[in-house]
Amino acid sequence: MKNTQSICIAGKNKIAIKALYFLIKNYNKNIFFLPNVSDTGKDTWQPSFKNFAESAGVRLISESEIYENENLIFISLEYEKIINVNKFRSKHLFNIHFSLLPKYKGMYTSTIPILKGEKYTGVTLHKIDSGIDTGNIISQIKFKIKKNWNAQDLYERYLFYGYQIFKKNIKNIIKKKIKSLQQPIWNSSYFSKSYIDFKNINIDFNKTAFEIHNQFRGFTFRPFQMPSFAKCKIYKSKILRSRSRYKPGKIVYQNKKYFRVSSIDYDIILYKDHYPKFWNYLKKGNLKNLKKISKYIENLDEKNEYGKKAYEIAKDNNQLNLYKSLIIFKKKFLFLDKKTK
Repeated sequence: MKNTQSICIAGKNKIAIKALYFLIKNYNKNIFFLPNVSDTGKDTWQPSFKNFAESAGVRLISESEIYENENLIFISLEYEKIINVNKFRSKHLFNIHFSLLPKYKGMYTSTIPILKGEKYTGVTLHKIDSGIDTGNIISQIKFKIKKNWNAQDLYERYLFYGYQIFKKNIKNIIKKKIKSLQQPIWNSSYFSKSYIDFKNINIDFNKTAFEIHNQFRGFTFRPFQMPSFAKCKIYKSKILRSRSRYKPGKIVYQNKKYFRVSSIDYDIILYKDHYPKFWNYLKKGNLKNLKKISKYIENLDEKNEYGKKAYEIAKDNNQLNLYKSLIIFKKKFLFLDKKTK
């Protein structure tokens, strides 16, 4: 059965929202959306794709309708289900995967490249076939992983570049003028859901400082989990130039702000996570405790588990005057701190 050409965006988060908005603005097509089951229609640390699509008047399409449409362009953007190509009449099925395929097929592409010490990663637009991220490659964008990015930082860059690769290729996808290449055999890797148990994160300190630093970076994704050390949540780490003189994992020094810990080569600083208390004091309007804890708060733009910065938390809780007082206090504190050094 022939159908008028239609496009379905399936998935979640900013990348799916931006792609759908781009189609609405630029193409006079039958546009549909298919959200993840976990999308309740409410914004969390990421905006709800379902809520955006419904507000924009885009029609929700069922899986059965998708399967029957032979003139469908299906684009998976963080869609949570594995696509069974045998159910589709259409052959125009695409996915944007967050890695430079053929490396890092499967899960945890915001964590594993950091754990492996990769300097670069990227996004890949590929055809969907019967395998998991094994389809022919259409386009890739490569970018550098900065030394202090954590898993959440990397995920945000994936969202950014994923949308860029969508915009770059959507015209040719619609015109069916794409070219693709089979994935290379060499340097291919795959990681399943069972590869990491995020409920039982254990940092291995019998490693170099570089490897330990990468573990803390790789497991830091505030909306889902934060790594711990000595019963404290850790939000950031930094490698020192001083050689370690003690057994790996030994606390060399600690204060309210950080731990200094030995490794097999260099000492590493682990910064204690005071942000949850800070955000709670801000929310409740507790200036006294805010002033006490603000000396441990380096970045007011750090986002909480709901994706809110300090300014946004203050605004949502009618505490903007308190926030302004905090800014003044922090400027004075930083000035005095520099003066005593």
